[in-house]
Order: sequence, then structure tokens, then C-alpha cells
Amino acid sequence: MPSAPILATAESSEPVAKRQRQSDISAEELARAREDLALCYQACAKFNLNEGVCNHLSLQLPGRDEFLLIAYGVHWSKARAADILHLNFDGEVLAGEGKPEITGFYSHRAMHRELGLQAAAVLHTHMPFATTLSALRPEAGSRIMPVHQNYLRFTNKIAYEDSWGGFFDGDEVADAVTHTAVTWKAANNGQCPRIMLCANHGVFAFGTSIADAWDNLYYFERLCEVQVRALSCVGGDLSKIRLMDEKGIAKGVEQEDALREESVNQHWSAMKGLFAGQGWAFSDQQAS
Repeated sequence: MPSAPILATAESSEPVAKRQRQSDISAEELARAREDLALCYQACAKFNLNEGVCNHLSLQLPGRDEFLLIAYGVHWSKARAADILHLNFDGEVLAGEGKPEITGFYSHRAMHRELGLQAAAVLHTHMPFATTLSALRPEAGSRIMPVHQNYLRFTNKIAYEDSWGGFFDGDEVADAVTHTAVTWKAANNGQCPRIMLCANHGVFAFGTSIADAWDNLYYFERLCEVQVRALSCVGGDLSKIRLMDEKGIAKGVEQEDALREESVNQHWSAMKGLFAGQGWAFSDQQAS
């Protein structure tokens, strides 16, 4: 594999139709995946989880060294299926116009390559409350605490990257951050973390699908908001924060796990309904 991506556009290589046939995914499935990822970009913008045209959300195609990522420069609030690039791990654009943001390509390629289908969807944002906690030392409150019942979604499911190592502008830094998630996975019976909080940076949310990862991203930010506000109310004095008790947490985690599949599906279905009801377009047909 080349050390640097080719990042060729569809126009500068062989015809798109020929190259798309190399993937096992059908044209209909690929179109639906691009629409769902575009919707996820728009949802992040609606709930203020994005930052300019930076950050990145991706979806690996099943059984392929290929993934979807937005074209660099598209504002997330305007994302359409046509803005979602189909890339291979060499950085070639197999479908779509434009090129990926370079740090998005390197970091998401590394995550998909090493974490497998438990991280089929990888969402990376600098959303404000989670990023605020990433700027604190562990003893000052950067570790997520059971301050709210949303904690049950993430009990023993968060990895922490405790040093900022630079931008993901090459394999070295991207692989180092990915190694944190890989190490966490190995130490937790092969289960991928739902969240990785990166010091002085932001978060990665992982999921087996876009709906799964979106649910993790959204509720993690809401949990972090409660923790940031609670810390603010007590002047950062951790001893004054009321925490959930361990017995309640154990019972709640069981209940949360039992309800999770339906909860994730209903949440994503609601997002589709919300955007459709407001006339927001994320598919090419809706946009035309």
C-alpha cells in the first residue's frame, strides 16, 4: 500500500461505472448508504456538533477496503448523497466529485482497517461539550462520570487518548490514535469502544451502522453537557457532584442493553422523519 494516498478524482481515472462494479455492494445499497451518511452530516450540523467544514464521518463498505467520506469543502448542513465520495484505501476516488480532507482520509482509513465491522461507521467531531472535557486533566473531570442516566449507554465503553500527538496528516499519528482504540478493544474481550475521547481534540464515535454510531455521538454529547454544566455549578469541585450509585448503574446497564437495538433504530428513524418533515434534502432525487 502506498505511504501516501493517490486521491485521484473520478474524472482523472478510469470510468466510474467500471470501477463501481468491482465492489460487492449493489448500486442501490451504495446509493442508500451515501444518502444515510449525508443525512448524518446534516444531523450533526443541525445539532451543532460540527466545526466549519472540518471533522469527518465515514462508513466502510462491507467486505471491502473501501469507505464513504464527504468531499472536502462541503458544509455539513448542505450535504447531499452526491457530495459523499466512494474511496478505496489507496485514496482513489471511485465515485463522486472532489477529494477528501487529508486528515479525514488518514484517520478513518486507519480506524476502518484496524477495528473491523464493529466500527463500520466512524464519526469524528469537535462537538463543544465533549471537547471541553477533553481539555481537562483526568483529576479535574475529563473522565466521564455517572452524572445522568445517559451514562448507562457508555458504562465501560469509553476509550481515552490522553495526549495530543498532532494532526492526522499521515499514517504515524493516525495509526497511533487508532492503536489506543485497538488496545482498548483487545483488553475488553474484542468489543470496540462506543466512544474514544481524544485529549485537546474531540471524539470518535464508533458503530456497526450509521444509526448505531449516530446514537452514540448524540447521546455522548448530551451526557458531556450535563457533566460540564454540573462542574460549572460547583466551581469544579468534584466532591460536590451527586453521582449515581453502583447498584443502580448495574441494573440500568442491563435495562439499557436490552432496549438498545430498538432505541437506536427509533432514533435514526426519527432523524429521517425530522429532516423529511422540514424539507431538508439529503438524497440527489430530493435535491433535484
